[in-house]
Amino acid sequence: MIRFLTSFFRNKKNNPKMFLMSIIALSIGVASALFIYMFVIKEFKTDRFHKRSSEIYRVLRNIDGSGAKYSELDYPVGNWLNTNISEIENFTRYKETSFFQINVDDRSYFMQKITFVDRSFFDIFDFDVSIGDVNEIFNTPNKVFITAELAHKYFNSIDVVGKKIEVQLPEYNKKVYTVSGIIADYPEESTLKPQIIADVKEPEIFWELGGCQIFLHIPDSKYAKTIAPKISEVTANERKGLSDIDPIADPNEYELQKLTDLYLGSANVNDELPKGNKRLSTILLLMGFVLLSITFVNNIISNLGVALKDKKNFQIHKSLGCSNSWLKRKMISENILLSILAFSVSLFFYTIIHKIIVSVSIYQYSIISKSDYITLFSFLLVLILFGVISGLVLNLFVSSNINQKFQGIKFGTHKNIFGNLIQFQLVVFIATTISLFFIIKQLNLMLNMEMGFDTKNTYSLYFESSNDMKLFKQELEKYPFMKSISWGEQLYRKDFKSEEVLINESRNTIKSQIIIGDADYLKTYNIKLLQGKNFENGNIFEKEGFFNGPPIITVKDVYEKELWKKTNTNTLKEVLVNEEFVKKSGLKDPIGTILEIEHRKCQIVGVFNDVKNLPVYQSIKPIVIGYDINGKRNNLVVSIVKGAEKQFESIAREFYKERNFDGYFQLFVSHYDFEKEYHNEKVLSKLITVCTSITLCILVLGLFGLSLFITESKTKEIGIRKVNGAKTGEVMAMLNKDFIKWVTIAFIIATPISYHVMYKWLENFAYKTELSWWIFALAGLLALAIALLTVS
Repeated sequence: MIRFLTSFFRNKKNNPKMFLMSIIALSIGVASALFIYMFVIKEFKTDRFHKRSSEIYRVLRNIDGSGAKYSELDYPVGNWLNTNISEIENFTRYKETSFFQINVDDRSYFMQKITFVDRSFFDIFDFDVSIGDVNEIFNTPNKVFITAELAHKYFNSIDVVGKKIEVQLPEYNKKVYTVSGIIADYPEESTLKPQIIADVKEPEIFWELGGCQIFLHIPDSKYAKTIAPKISEVTANERKGLSDIDPIADPNEYELQKLTDLYLGSANVNDELPKGNKRLSTILLLMGFVLLSITFVNNIISNLGVALKDKKNFQIHKSLGCSNSWLKRKMISENILLSILAFSVSLFFYTIIHKIIVSVSIYQYSIISKSDYITLFSFLLVLILFGVISGLVLNLFVSSNINQKFQGIKFGTHKNIFGNLIQFQLVVFIATTISLFFIIKQLNLMLNMEMGFDTKNTYSLYFESSNDMKLFKQELEKYPFMKSISWGEQLYRKDFKSEEVLINESRNTIKSQIIIGDADYLKTYNIKLLQGKNFENGNIFEKEGFFNGPPIITVKDVYEKELWKKTNTNTLKEVLVNEEFVKKSGLKDPIGTILEIEHRKCQIVGVFNDVKNLPVYQSIKPIVIGYDINGKRNNLVVSIVKGAEKQFESIAREFYKERNFDGYFQLFVSHYDFEKEYHNEKVLSKLITVCTSITLCILVLGLFGLSLFITESKTKEIGIRKVNGAKTGEVMAMLNKDFIKWVTIAFIIATPISYHVMYKWLENFAYKTELSWWIFALAGLLALAIALLTVS
């Protein structure tokens, strides 16, 4: 080993330029691959720190068959399931709400998160407390646990036991909680991170907050698939005792989601929990592997050049009795040592890359945490494996040459070897460049797409009371920058939540979005009415009792209200439908057609143009717009003149501030945000940009190192050509012709690969950019220019 180390350092000392370029390229590539490796491992390790992670399931429901799933269920469901299904050992309810106002002394904190759970939460999950007894919050009313971070925020100390916090929801009475202890720090890889934990049995609060998530502990995983179909039957049977009228059949389809899929497998689940992107993580893992492969290919190129230059030294060792196995061990040990050295240097580059990634994306992990040492060690083992493979490849190339009679370095003998290695790097560079161009092109298409309605000058506002909504409408009507005001819901939706609309004549059903809107709705969103007329609802703000309705306090009231809807079929409501609804229903003359929505009879009076009110992953869906058809909500949609955004927001903020809701402004007032909506695509484009830049850096260093080797190997040939009158341009052409050939071959290989990958990626979008030929040509020309410039 000492002989190998001595030989290694002597060789590097004799070739300092090649060694410096090799170690820099290797370290940058290793650091990039290390970052990707650490990130992806953490993503896939999320929630697996719980001892029972493989035995915990979340109940999901799908009520419309659209693929969107909902995590909130009625509060009694968990107990129903636990009582009636023997395979379930335990359950816990989990209700997380993030729009509380917390008052501490004379300070107020808005949009604070409180999580309501059962005592069994701490039995099922491996969460702990660092100060206090967790049983206290379940045995004594009005007690909570908080995180150390919040303790410092609220009280500037963790000595908080016995401290009071005042909790308030908009329009509800204040409630005082006593802090009983501190929750232990959560692992980074945890999806559930409650900040304030309270008992779920809070009758005056949780009915107003909708449903809750339900987690089940099922020790034997083989029963997980058989339990889901039983849920509808159990809930239907339990509902029979909730109403004296006919019981309502459960319309939901249920499934169980593993806890280990909670983070990466919830892209289509409607909840507020943090979500990872499994597709993005998979792409990153592939990018990391390719980056590492490029890095070690570049290392092989550099070491191969040095080894071939040192061919005579190998032959001398051979003549002195060294065996082929000695050469193999030498190559492997040197590359392993180089891998370990690069790993050490890469930790410096790792911090730089971490800062770059944090600046271009929302990155939740620290640089290196306590749980990362095993991951770091496993990555080092991967590097050692790559080092062994590199040593074996080098030995294969070199051993085939050392038995030949030494005649000096002849590049022509080895150019196929170098050509294959360089082509691999060029293929990756061209393919990633093509992918980057198409991702940017698709992103620009999404950001500049004509949606069919006004997205830039419209706002949606929510109010706690209908009286506030009416007052704000009256206030806005005073200002000249207002174009239109409508009572209705926000048009843009994150997912396709549909309801079945029955066409009375044909008895066919169409899954459609049901959107509340009045006669000014189309005008406010600048939607064109193509056929028929707008509905004539008069001024609904002047209709006495229109916005009033009985409060929903209990589960029984919910079902009573649903039953009331079924019997309320006498009044004929006017509705508008979009072109897609007419197309899907097959109606030749839609005007006057009678529909049934939630057992309410409606009549189509107009048809409006199709609008893209869903993310571009989904195509245009049928839409029905009406008022008084499926509920009344305190929402306004307003349209303003261009450039009046700051003035409008200032007026709205002042209005909410007068009612002590200014802390909830971002929650109550929404505006279509392209940047936020397509954040994942922007992150992907930035990450591929970083990856392409790193690949380019490694490629340039590899090309530069190879050009040094070629130039040295052809020194005599170049001298003879110059003596015979060859011009510099002729010499340059001679040196570059092989690189032109390699770029051409790489382009031919990379084009179909990148075409297939981009074609598959674009299938995720309903509206996609064209796979333009000029992008492929541009990437090829760019690779050629970089190669020629570097070598020249």
